[in-house]
Amino acid sequence: MAIEKNEHYTKYISRKIVFIFSIIFILISCDTIGPPTPLPEYESIDEAPAWSPDGEWIAYWHFNPIISDTTYPTGLYIIDSNGVDRKLFVHGYAYNPDWSPDGEKIVFTNGNIFIIDVNTKEINQLTEKGSDFFPNWSPDSTKISFDRSGTSDTVGTWIIDLITLTQNRFGFFSQLDWAPSNDKIVYSGSSDSKKSNSQIWLASSDGSNQQKLSTNDFLDNRYPKWSTDNNRIVWEVSKRNTIYSEIWIMDNDGKNQYYLVEGYYPSWSPDNKRIVCSKPVDDKIALFIIDIATKEIKQITFNFEEFNPDEKGLYNYNGNKYTYREFVYFLKNNLIWFYVNKVKIDIK
Repeated sequence: MAIEKNEHYTKYISRKIVFIFSIIFILISCDTIGPPTPLPEYESIDEAPAWSPDGEWIAYWHFNPIISDTTYPTGLYIIDSNGVDRKLFVHGYAYNPDWSPDGEKIVFTNGNIFIIDVNTKEINQLTEKGSDFFPNWSPDSTKISFDRSGTSDTVGTWIIDLITLTQNRFGFFSQLDWAPSNDKIVYSGSSDSKKSNSQIWLASSDGSNQQKLSTNDFLDNRYPKWSTDNNRIVWEVSKRNTIYSEIWIMDNDGKNQYYLVEGYYPSWSPDNKRIVCSKPVDDKIALFIIDIATKEIKQITFNFEEFNPDEKGLYNYNGNKYTYREFVYFLKNNLIWFYVNKVKIDIK
């Protein structure tokens, strides 16, 4: 994957993706069903992270409720795993990203399924029903699974054959993830027609030999993801009488289930030593990386811990303090350079 990595993090939108803006504007202006509107109590949201196969980048969806705010607009982004270099790939609703196994493409949804080439930024549309979510690449890169909402004739997990471009319904469950060995799948589903709490299930890649892995009474078990070594599964649980989700890990046979951290939308690092997920922090939802062995947590978006703008005394040209929604900094020539609302201020 030949992504140009900036030496320092800058807040600008490259001219190279202006063409993409035009395409996405046309796409999202159609009568499609988008992902659920984020909870209104959060000022800004980073979620649905997906780690690139080479471990350098994390793709995610950012939601900004203020359309006029161009400093960090709603869209599909990638950020390096240190939380320093952020790039906007697709402007607008571009949800549930997943990397191709070779790291050259990202599949995403805005109600329809699209693929963007990481290097050329070329976008191809795969579905047009307007109700398709949670796309996921197969390990051999020949198929993409996704969830489709709708009537009994359409609802369920579907699979696109990327060679023939045919689409077939695979099962009545959701959030399928293939094992790296390509011989098994894991998914979220209910065990009866009364739509009881969803559990995590294991099956052969053809859907046979179904085995329930989670047997708890949590409200929901969802978003299962295989580790790249095929040995473990991370997933999200939603408990009753609480608004917060938790991330759990288990062996691939359902044994040794344990709580890791509060959060949701987990994704493994390629070396299986860390998990990236979304977590609430103040009035935002940010991305965090958790070291599985040490439980050390590192915030990689909306991270203001090292510098407080009020303490640094940043002012606009009228002598009044900015109202800070976000600021970033980097070191250059022994100076700290701040970008606030696209205004550069030198701190000497």
